[in-house]
Amino acid sequence: MRDDDPECAFAVRIVKLEPARTPPVQGLDPTHSPLTGRKIRHAPVMRVFGSTPRGQTACVHMHEAFPHLLVPGPHWLASAPDERVAAFRRRVADSLDAALAHREDERAAERAARAQAAQ
Repeated sequence: MRDDDPECAFAVRIVKLEPARTPPVQGLDPTHSPLTGRKIRHAPVMRVFGSTPRGQTACVHMHEAFPHLLVPGPHWLASAPDERVAAFRRRVADSLDAALAHREDERAAERAARAQAAQ
């Protein structure tokens, strides 16, 4: 798509994609999980680094860039009642939330250690 195309609102040649998790922005990100009902502490954002057709550099933040995972379930899940399926989905969501929170805590500790070592 060319930048002089009337249907083109914005064009960026992608140089780098960087996934990030940031505090939710009201109006752009969901604030509560549809699976667990809990408040979302960090929302997924995809940062797109690149340049426009006119050579300007750009960093575009794409909100609601949710990852899609295929999680194989146990064989009984296919014939389980809706309540058991919902409970299984909540357990998977809770496990993923816990793993992501743990990783974020590890990264924060690593950053703090690097900052302290640099002093």
